[in-house]
Amino acid sequence: MKFLSWLDVKSKIRKETDNFRQFPDGIQNLRFYPDEIVVEQRIENALAVAEAFQAWFPNPDIYNSEKNRIYLDIGRAYLDISIEIDMENHLMFRERPRFDTLYFSKIFLSSEAFGNVPKPLLFITTKIDKDAHLYN
Repeated sequence: MKFLSWLDVKSKIRKETDNFRQFPDGIQNLRFYPDEIVVEQRIENALAVAEAFQAWFPNPDIYNSEKNRIYLDIGRAYLDISIEIDMENHLMFRERPRFDTLYFSKIFLSSEAFGNVPKPLLFITTKIDKDAHLYN
């Protein structure tokens, strides 16, 4: 997979964490920006962050644990990874879902979930001809 922008990195982490539902121990949340990824933790643990990113990006040309950066595939641009601690009292903004980042959970796509989908009762479609005229 090519990492052309921060959105590609976000998509990769989204898939690895089941739509940001299953973070490794020590990581509470991730926030993504065009030039930075912010990792939220209760207690600072740089080793946990390095291990998580190493698991998500095992290629050393992409993730550099010494500089704490993810390198993109265009012009050696990079995203810095920073850690913020104790963000519970801060105002949190929720990202609105967008169709370009639509991702279904592994639980949602399981065969059990498909068995619980209600069946439609009735579907009616009509077509009105553009040349149709109504007469009195």
